[in-house]
Amino acid sequence: MWEKTFGLFNSILGSNGPDKWMWRGVKGDEFFVADARRIIGKDLEPISGSMIGWVKWIPKKCLVFMWQAVLNMIPTRTELTKRGIHVSSCSCSLCGLAPETANHLFSSCEVAGHIWSLFESWTSVPSGVCSSVFELSRLHLTASLPQGKKEAVQGLVITICWRLWKAGNDLVFSNIPVRIVDIVSDIMALGFFWYKNRHRLKPVFGQIGVLSV
Repeated sequence: MWEKTFGLFNSILGSNGPDKWMWRGVKGDEFFVADARRIIGKDLEPISGSMIGWVKWIPKKCLVFMWQAVLNMIPTRTELTKRGIHVSSCSCSLCGLAPETANHLFSSCEVAGHIWSLFESWTSVPSGVCSSVFELSRLHLTASLPQGKKEAVQGLVITICWRLWKAGNDLVFSNIPVRIVDIVSDIMALGFFWYKNRHRLKPVFGQIGVLSV
């Protein structure tokens, strides 16, 4: 039995020299991170959330939030109920007319609808065709705009979703009423402040209000 076991080891090792690490990559024995990433990536299924682009003038917490929203990982009332967490109601915290899901909250909610109507007037980019957060996150890709303005549209979409989420939290935790005028005012202030202080290029969309010169 032992002889058979040692024979197997010898057939695997095949050398009497010292042990050493060997990398069997694409470019021979030299290790490259790109090779490892390529090998690992072959067995991974694409995730829709990975389509979220990086907008440098948007705070990281908002980018992470948008990524989580696309993956349906934010704690909406419906998701909390699924996880066994008691909530007083599953209705949308903004409109109260439908179950609160990420797709409803940011695309089909009555309050969100008012904001997206203003978004269209600011950017001339139609958003009414979007029925999910994922479609909203890719709205800038469907617009016939220069690259600089595409990034501005993408950042504005993230800012709007972030402020809508904050409005719901403000109502639930601080009993602050949901007022569309306040949401719009904050979107304009945040969008202008972030864009002005974080973006290296001059502002775009001269009539947008949020990103005006």
